[in-house]
Amino acid sequence: MTTQPAWFTRKALSAKKKANGGDGFVQPTDLKKPVGVCTTNIIGSTVMFECDKNKGVILEHVFYDASQKNGGGGKKGSCDGKKLYTMPISNGCNDYTWGAMLMTWEGFCPKPSSSKTTKKPTTNVKYFDYTASLVYEKGTQCKKKANGGDGFVQPTDLKKPVGVCTTNIIGSTVMFECDKNKGVILEHVFYDASQKNGGGGKKGSCDGKKLYTMPISNGCNDYTWGAMLMTWEGFCPKPSKPSAPSGLAIKADNACITMGAKGDVSICRSGPNAVGISGDLIVDGVSLAGLMERFDKLEKMMRAKGSKSG
Repeated sequence: MTTQPAWFTRKALSAKKKANGGDGFVQPTDLKKPVGVCTTNIIGSTVMFECDKNKGVILEHVFYDASQKNGGGGKKGSCDGKKLYTMPISNGCNDYTWGAMLMTWEGFCPKPSSSKTTKKPTTNVKYFDYTASLVYEKGTQCKKKANGGDGFVQPTDLKKPVGVCTTNIIGSTVMFECDKNKGVILEHVFYDASQKNGGGGKKGSCDGKKLYTMPISNGCNDYTWGAMLMTWEGFCPKPSKPSAPSGLAIKADNACITMGAKGDVSICRSGPNAVGISGDLIVDGVSLAGLMERFDKLEKMMRAKGSKSG
């Protein structure tokens, strides 16, 4: 651990002014000290250094205080006895009851990040590219700028993630989503940069309740406040319309198709879920009429045999 302390500066003056007119001032000194081992500090007190990882603060446990009479009751060079006190030291200027000390270091006991929970990095995030511009007058197909062009945001190319907290073209905190059923982008707004105090949301955070959702079609979009032009390709396509059934459709209840030069064959609707056919029906080269004729002959033979045996 390398330190660069300067002692006895006047309290609450951020180490800009030396205490006591500089009398007894210790100049900035580079030191290298062990952690968790009995050692000395810059003024010769017997101490043991420790890092408070939760706060990013160095704890200097003092067992012999060189600034006090008889070392404050401690034994010089020994950390075996009861410690006198613990002095927390932040990276920078530190105010105490006796004055202030400047102590800085790098690569040791870092201050933890301000977030309460460390979020895992998001992987496999999908991005989409789009171009947006605003504000246009509503009902002009995004051809006329609103307010005479005052505050107009020129067409801007942007690349944004999907399903992840991000910002839109004006700096609002949003989350983009695709409505696949409509081919429309849903912009869920959590902080509205155009409103006072962000509309009540927290800038940069999507953890709270969303303010509203703004649907965005690929093209010109009219809203109550005006219009925005936003276009993109290769993302959230508009679903294609289902194709109409192919083939001939005759919707009349008595629909009938007659074929042949002399109209010798016809297929007609004879009722609900029923079709009537005039003429012979050939299936895979087999005549249905011939088949029915052979079936009739077989049925008659079976009846004849049955009457003789009786």
